[in-house]
Amino acid sequence: MTDTKSSFDPLAAENRELDTLIEQGIQFGTPKRSLLRFWGKPERTFTINQPYLGTLDWLSKEYIQMNLNETVLSQDPMGESRKLARYAPICARIVAISVLNSYWKIKLFTPLLASYFLWRVNPKTLWKFTSLILELSNMGDFINSIRFLSTNRTTDPIRIEEKPKDPKNPAVPEA
Repeated sequence: MTDTKSSFDPLAAENRELDTLIEQGIQFGTPKRSLLRFWGKPERTFTINQPYLGTLDWLSKEYIQMNLNETVLSQDPMGESRKLARYAPICARIVAISVLNSYWKIKLFTPLLASYFLWRVNPKTLWKFTSLILELSNMGDFINSIRFLSTNRTTDPIRIEEKPKDPKNPAVPEA
């Protein structure tokens, strides 16, 4: 008899998990430290959903501001790690922009929420957030869509300067 059960495909399982993560988003909480902690829940809950294209643009502006040199960091990890603390406000803004995920919310509330995260998020939690933000950004699908749109265009203009590939048919350019 042959085995009718299908074998487990770890790549397909990872893709299904990533798709579920992208659709539902991720919720996280930060502890309340003001007098409001005595009323209601002891923590504030935030959700990071898949960012819109405009949000990805805002995030890329923040990523560009972080100028990391991996070779210097690998040569002197302790000395350079102290210098990297200056990127903490940028990281807090990245988390705030990811949570807000809307043009007007980002424009109005990013400084306030970034300041809140700067004083409520520890480095371990920040590492989790950054890895989740990168996963939720779904850059693979974004890059594939751009790649798909930029190749094999049927309306691609034929330039006069290019040599024809086929001397019998001058309308077909050389590749």
